[in-house]
Amino acid sequence: MIKLFFLIVISFILETNLSLFINLNTNLFNSLFVLSSLIIINDFIKAKTKFYFLAIILGLIYDIIFTSKIGFNLITFLITAIFIKNIDYLFKTKINIIKYLNIIIFYRFIGYSILLLIGYFNFDIIFFLRSIYSSLIINIIYIIILKKIIV
Repeated sequence: MIKLFFLIVISFILETNLSLFINLNTNLFNSLFVLSSLIIINDFIKAKTKFYFLAIILGLIYDIIFTSKIGFNLITFLITAIFIKNIDYLFKTKINIIKYLNIIIFYRFIGYSILLLIGYFNFDIIFFLRSIYSSLIINIIYIIILKKIIV
């Protein structure tokens, strides 16, 4: 359990400090390290309710630290956590990278859909696709590194 707490803290620190090294307007490296840590933590927390509660807490903390939209990441993290817990039923693949890609794409889709529904911005398929591909590279690398370290 201490490993998981350490993983979450490191993910928040890395996500906070990454902007010092990588320009935030880059099209290739938008980090979702806290979400990536949630993907890894799924392997260690078998009880769905505990995992969902953790997702809510992480989403709330993420909202407080990184966004001015309190509740947005709380909802997106919870919906994504439900997806993470049920991805094996939806996709019959044993290839983890495909699962990770699907989770990140799902998270971006949910976030984009919620922002569209509340009228935060107008539909722009280029913006949506850019948000997906800009977060895939660095987050897949981060997830693979975490898997090697934690497991």
